[in-house]
Amino acid sequence: MSWATARTSATRPGGAPGVATIVAEDPDHVEALLAGDCVDDDSVILSPDEHPDPRVVRYRGSLTVPGDEGSINDEVFLQTQEYRSCPYVSVLGPTFVRITHPTDLDVFLRDADAARATGQIADYLLEPALRVADGCALGESAGGAGPRSRLVVRGGGEVSTSPTGTALGAVGDGLAELVRRHDEINDAATQPCAVSLGAVVDDQVRTQALDSRPWLGRYLAGVDAIKALRARGGTGLHLSGFGHRLSSAVEGIDARDETSPLLLLWSDDAAYVVEPATRRTVRIALRTGALVEAILVAGSVEAAAAVVDPTAVAEVGRTLSAAGFPVPSGVLA
Repeated sequence: MSWATARTSATRPGGAPGVATIVAEDPDHVEALLAGDCVDDDSVILSPDEHPDPRVVRYRGSLTVPGDEGSINDEVFLQTQEYRSCPYVSVLGPTFVRITHPTDLDVFLRDADAARATGQIADYLLEPALRVADGCALGESAGGAGPRSRLVVRGGGEVSTSPTGTALGAVGDGLAELVRRHDEINDAATQPCAVSLGAVVDDQVRTQALDSRPWLGRYLAGVDAIKALRARGGTGLHLSGFGHRLSSAVEGIDARDETSPLLLLWSDDAAYVVEPATRRTVRIALRTGALVEAILVAGSVEAAAAVVDPTAVAEVGRTLSAAGFPVPSGVLA
């Protein structure tokens, strides 16, 4: 999961010198990986063949080719598909959806724009077993996107962070050089994670798409939040800022929640505050949810006090802050 989605694995030891997960398309490259400094005692190499080293885990099929299925130790089965095929392909098990072509990006953006305008998220994205790969290149945090978290070694020996990524070097290159090249590409870009889709999408096109949609990361986080709440029995869920607002009090004001670190969702009987960075979720009353929404949309507790009850919104802001939630800045003494 962390390899495909670029979300940092919670089980990775802090300060580990090697790469967390490496997928090798050709087993002939495994020895070179083991001999280099990309692999430490806690690294995992996924290889098409068995190997006596316990850090090497065999897989069958493919973990990188869209339309193929891979299995790990004949126990875990994973499918890979192109985003543009989502409307036509049923999800039968754990599936990673990838941007593999400019058309995939176009369809992804079309779905995102429709959700933003109407609140209707494509049904296939809400399948519990489906995950969008390389969200780091689509507006999510890029904290787990670099070479220290994940690598793929293609059949020809080229090394990248993703099957669709810009080549950073070749098998046998040192980790420091791969990191240097990764950082060099990203330093020249204006949007995070310019590597992960670099082999299939022009980065200027990707950058323009993200520049005009600063809310894309919140969209993907909202999709995950809805799936998580559905798994707990939630129904009829709405995501604030996507087609709807919970409270009419915030309608018409200059919205400042496009990049907020918190999400507000609600159903007919409750509201939910979600912190995507930690996946923390708190259920609250609808009336309290309306106050939280005012803080997020207005951009601060003080600004929210101009459109909702000042005493009540200040108390909600203090409660959120005391609970460790990142309340929008510059407002609480």
